Amino acid sequence: MMTYLVTGSNGMIGSQIYKELRSMGWNTHSLNTSEIDECNTQKDLQSLITSKIRSVNGVFHVGAIADTSDFSADVLYYNYHITKLIINSCSHWNVPLIFSSTQMVKGRSEVGYPENIYGWSKVMCEDYGLAKAPYILPFIALRYTNVYGPGEEAKGRNASLAYQGWLSKRIDLWDAKRDFVYVKDVVSANIYAMNNIKTSGTYWVASGETRSVIDLVGNMGDDITIGEKNPESAPPWFQWETSCDPNRFMSGWTPKYTIESGTADYLNYLKNN
Repeated sequence: MMTYLVTGSNGMIGSQIYKELRSMGWNTHSLNTSEIDECNTQKDLQSLITSKIRSVNGVFHVGAIADTSDFSADVLYYNYHITKLIINSCSHWNVPLIFSSTQMVKGRSEVGYPENIYGWSKVMCEDYGLAKAPYILPFIALRYTNVYGPGEEAKGRNASLAYQGWLSKRIDLWDAKRDFVYVKDVVSANIYAMNNIKTSGTYWVASGETRSVIDLVGNMGDDITIGEKNPESAPPWFQWETSCDPNRFMSGWTPKYTIESGTADYLNYLKNN
């Protein structure tokens, strides 16, 4: 029986990957921040990571600090340093690694590079993993667009606007356009990559369609009041439109959910949990 390690299995995406693997009958192990924080030395940390990786068939590395407003050194420690140790261990034990990255590695289209530490930390991890790629079979970075869906209840202000609107019933927005991807499509992309992609590389995980933020929130219920913010109040780094070319998807994988079907499934989850 196959055995997989999921880092960040307490988080939104990690928890959904973990649950799906379990439902498929696979043995599933986890590595979370609480275990990392219990390590007193780098030697302890390396021993912990080695013990988690040496006996598994693959690693889904999802765990990270995803707060884009956090400019502390913790972001680089958890997102880059810990990832380097995981990549090195996968390289040593010849274990495939699926790495959760982000569209923020590109920043605004007119800029072309990250505009926060979170984005830079992901770029650094991608570069390091691909440099190690000849020794990992394979290293695959999946760049997610705007993810929404079950598992984000504990994310607070970092939760999707879909969840924030549903929870508060009143939300003010800039009328931006995004590629919104449902978390179940993110899960399916991770499992597809582990099972089918044998060559290291970087791929995008998205819905393939650009929609208004107001479309997303409006589909979360007729009882939500949506106010539109003054465009002039947006910060300089704000992205008015992001999109993803489906040609950047993995060959053989396609998203299943549109905004309409994704929000319908999400609402059903929220009403029953």
